[in-house]
Amino acid sequence: MKKAEKDGKTPEQVRKKEKTAESSEETTERQRLPHSSFVGNQDNHRNSQKIDRPEAEWGAGVEAVATLADCLKAIGHAKRLQIAQYCLTSRTFTEIILNLKLNPASFKFHLGVLTEHGLVEKVERGVYRTTALGKLLLELVNQASLAVVAA
Repeated sequence: MKKAEKDGKTPEQVRKKEKTAESSEETTERQRLPHSSFVGNQDNHRNSQKIDRPEAEWGAGVEAVATLADCLKAIGHAKRLQIAQYCLTSRTFTEIILNLKLNPASFKFHLGVLTEHGLVEKVERGVYRTTALGKLLLELVNQASLAVVAA
């Protein structure tokens, strides 16, 4: 007696189940592979562009650019930008949430992102200010916005 008959399933039901299992295995494999592996064109732009310089030469520069990108992403949210600008001088928790009209939980979330990236620091209990890195980044953002307006 076949296994399908033993389980009370027709051979067609067994094939359908096997096909579904194979499909889910392919999906799992696709999830493990980098995007370029299953896009269809194996020769995508990332693989076809080779840089002549060895990575050791520019490794520190790449790290700095990645850090800058992370910081820009952190300050890129409108509320986080407002918080960083408002905290150029030390401000209390209450001042910040009242003057920027923020929900305390929302402020805590955005503050966590800013402090994680070193853009705002806690001076003392309930008092916050923008760090030197945060001030530099705000200056960069201001210069970039002036350049966009002028263009």
